Amino acid sequence: MNTKRTLFSLAAAVLSVALGTAARGDCAADELTVRDVVKKAAPSVVRIEVFDKAGDRVAQGTGFFIAPHLVLTNAHVVDEFYSLQVVLNSPRVWFDPQPTILKCDEDTDLALLRVERIDAPPLPVDPAIQIEIGQAVVVYGNDYEGVPLASEGIVRACLDGEIIHSAPSHGGHSGSPILDMEGRVLGVNTGSYNRSGISNMGYAITPSVIEKFLNKPDAPRSLPWAGKSRFWARQWKNVSGFFSRVFGGVFDLGTSLFSLYLKGASILILAFLGWKAAEFLKKSRKRLKAKLAEPAVRANPVMAYMALTVWLISLIVSVFTLFLILVWVTETGAVGELAGYVVTLAISYPLYFYVRRYYRQNRPGKRSARPESATSPGVRNGVGAAAE
Repeated sequence: MNTKRTLFSLAAAVLSVALGTAARGDCAADELTVRDVVKKAAPSVVRIEVFDKAGDRVAQGTGFFIAPHLVLTNAHVVDEFYSLQVVLNSPRVWFDPQPTILKCDEDTDLALLRVERIDAPPLPVDPAIQIEIGQAVVVYGNDYEGVPLASEGIVRACLDGEIIHSAPSHGGHSGSPILDMEGRVLGVNTGSYNRSGISNMGYAITPSVIEKFLNKPDAPRSLPWAGKSRFWARQWKNVSGFFSRVFGGVFDLGTSLFSLYLKGASILILAFLGWKAAEFLKKSRKRLKAKLAEPAVRANPVMAYMALTVWLISLIVSVFTLFLILVWVTETGAVGELAGYVVTLAISYPLYFYVRRYYRQNRPGKRSARPESATSPGVRNGVGAAAE
């Protein structure tokens, strides 16, 4: 009896060990290498390029598809910028230069984009996924140069709505997916700590926070075409850049000193314009008094004032265009830009002289150059006959 019990116990122990080994083998078989995780996620991860009002690319981040035509990223990647472009690099390069921001929440630092021109296999976010301290994670996204980077680390801590991990995060990694070794999304990478004495410490948003964000109502916001610029923003950037290069090199001024110089120059220019405006008002008042005292024989004030408006506008356009040509010469820009400037100057400069002449001939207070009436004293009425 004891012998049978002993044999039964040994058989049970062997069976349990075998089952445990098989279970561990199956679990290990489910885990992927870092290279496999990256290959699995690459077709779903996109680069997000952001542009300012002058049409220049100023920054970039990362996002990933969570559903057909829907890209999840960080709010600070897309918020407060003029236009965006979504780029999918794998398996081939696709662009969407005009995505729509469906919703953007600064509190959770999440944003959802809709891209109509490209699509990719989604990386679904499971709010019930288990996250454990010490488990391996992979961060996959873009750096400053637009080249995807993969970082490996572990989960260092799980906080309320936040994951602390040790995978190095680089510029452009904002919005990247945090993946476990099965290729599942554990969160959205948001940034890294840059404090003294702290290294390899990044943080990400948990799936539970992502789920609450996705359940919020949409507030669609359309954007201009990526890289499209506003005229005055583009010109101001050209002018400010020109002055920065010229005067920064001549006077060797730093950014703060040059900013102070521009402010002082602006004050002087405004003072000069105010002085000229005061002189103009003073002369206008004298002319108005003279007109009231002795009305003009002929005047066309409406057309004269319209001509004055066109005169001033054409003068401003001519001077500004000349300055843009000077900027073009120093920067050696595109030939098409120079052609546009020359055409503008060819129209505004003759217009300036024409309307100035018209205004001076028809301005209020201008006397007629015609001879006096035949009924005026001293003018003969007929041949050899004097008027009464």
